[in-house]
Formats: sequence, C-alpha cells, structure tokens
Amino acid sequence: MAKAVRLDKFLADAGKGTRSEVKKFIQKGQVQVNGVPAKKPEMKVDPEKQNYFTARFWGSDSGNSNILILFCEGKQIGYRHLGDYDVLDIANEDKPYPGRFTYTTLPLPISMTRGKKEIELSIRSTGRIFRYGETFDAYQKVMEKPSKALYKGYTHTETCFQPSEKEKKQIEQEIKVYMEDAEMAVSDLYRVTWKSVTANRVDSKQLKADFPEIYKQVLKQSESRRFTVKRAERA
Repeated sequence: MAKAVRLDKFLADAGKGTRSEVKKFIQKGQVQVNGVPAKKPEMKVDPEKQNYFTARFWGSDSGNSNILILFCEGKQIGYRHLGDYDVLDIANEDKPYPGRFTYTTLPLPISMTRGKKEIELSIRSTGRIFRYGETFDAYQKVMEKPSKALYKGYTHTETCFQPSEKEKKQIEQEIKVYMEDAEMAVSDLYRVTWKSVTANRVDSKQLKADFPEIYKQVLKQSESRRFTVKRAERA
C-alpha cells in the first residue's frame, strides 16, 4: 500500500519550490490534481466542536471490492473489520445507486481536531479482505482493479450533511454541460429535461409611456409592509 504524502511536501521534494512557496501556489489555484485546482493542502475544522468528514461518490461507479480508508494527520480512522469507526467505503462489484450521487459521513476523533483549525486528511485504498484469513496475506488481498472515485470531500460540524444550494447549482450546471443540445437525459432512476420555454410578458414601462390611459385602467395596486434594518446614525 502506497504511503500518502502531503501535496505541498510532494511538490517541494520534486524541486518545484520551498514548502512555503508551494503552499502559496496551491492557495492561488495554480496547482491542479486530476485537472481540478487544489486550493489548500489542508482542510478546515472547528477547534472545539465534534467534526465530521463527508465524501461524495457517484452511485454508478463500482468499487471493485476495494476498501477506502480515511487517515487524519497520518493516523488511520476506522477498522477494516469490527471497529467503533467504520472505514470510508467497503465496496463490492455492484453499482449501488445508479444515476445519482451518494454521501458517506465519518466522525473525526475529537482528540485529533481539538485546538486546531486545519488538519491533513488523506484517503488510501486497499484490496478486499477475507475476514477469516489466518495469515495477513490470506486476510488482506492485493488490489487488482481501480478503487471507487472520490468526487469531493467536506469537513463540517453538522451530524447530518446537507449539500449547499451552491453545490446543487454546480451539479445542475455539470449536468447541463453533459447534455449539450439534448433536451432529455435518462438514468436508471431519473429523467432530466432541459427544454426551451417561451414566455410572453407585458413591458409595463413601454405601456405606461405609449398608452398612459390604458395603463391606468389595468393598473392593480397592492399594499404590504416593508421591513428594513439600517445602522442608526449617532449624533
């Protein structure tokens, strides 16, 4: 199993600059991983509250019976078999939820986040396990196929993760880019339509300017209370 390395350390060791220089490159979005800008080498956490990590997967992906394990500050979170903390993902050959994203959430041990605002998180993959293997080679199998892809990772303090509206809009835009000029896209569970719609509206300003008498006749008044808050000016 390959050892996970911090992105800034990897680039610094490769002669791309000092650790501090490389961190600035990452923060400016000048470093890409798999075509996506890597904005920070660490993830934010709350120094006092219980923190959680959520991973976003695509339900049509097969994990090929591989296991994904979360590491916090280089320490393993979750056991391969019968532990208080689950591993991030134990996949099989099936496609669990075709045509939709799925989310998996794990608690981060509070002893690892207490007093910190940022931590290093990494994900490592291994082959499947045989729980009754009497030797390590019999217990831990070698990876023969790719593991499940991770589409995004989040840290948060809410026990139940909810994607933000911004995230939902982003996914909507990704679907539209995928559809191109097509008006319909179909998966095993969903049907998405994106059609042109023509709406006719009255130009009230033009109507008032050209036909003021008609505008007065069709004008409908409504009343409401407007609530505003402004900073008070001190004498």
